[in-house]
Amino acid sequence: MPTGSLDITLAFCWPHLRRQCIERATAKAAPTAAETLKRIVSISAIEAEVRGKPPVLHRATRCERSRFIAENLFAWRSAKFACLPGSSSTTEAIRYALNHQAGLIRLCEYGSIEFDTNAVERAVHPICRNRKNALFASGDDDGAR
Repeated sequence: MPTGSLDITLAFCWPHLRRQCIERATAKAAPTAAETLKRIVSISAIEAEVRGKPPVLHRATRCERSRFIAENLFAWRSAKFACLPGSSSTTEAIRYALNHQAGLIRLCEYGSIEFDTNAVERAVHPICRNRKNALFASGDDDGAR
């Protein structure tokens, strides 16, 4: 049995939530999605100010400014969730946000967590693409085997 343990903290990517809101806001007049976008953009602007700075500064800035916006966003979305029909696309987006709330708010607790996962996704993409391509590379028979 190993003596040390690995503590993993799950955090979610804010731009994934933003993309869902953009899709709904541009598809039709969804004021809930548009308002959510405004709030996420304000968190993103705060992140832009501290990008490249030490994690201690990230955490302090997030605790001071971003946490308030994020917590109000989720409280507001919870209230909106109760008023929307159960099967609408806006309801699904709100449900996604509420289900991932803890992982999204975690951004405010740690200075070393990134706002988005773009760097990780760019690093993993070639590996995944190569894995998919390898499925069809069995030799000179064009993948017939």
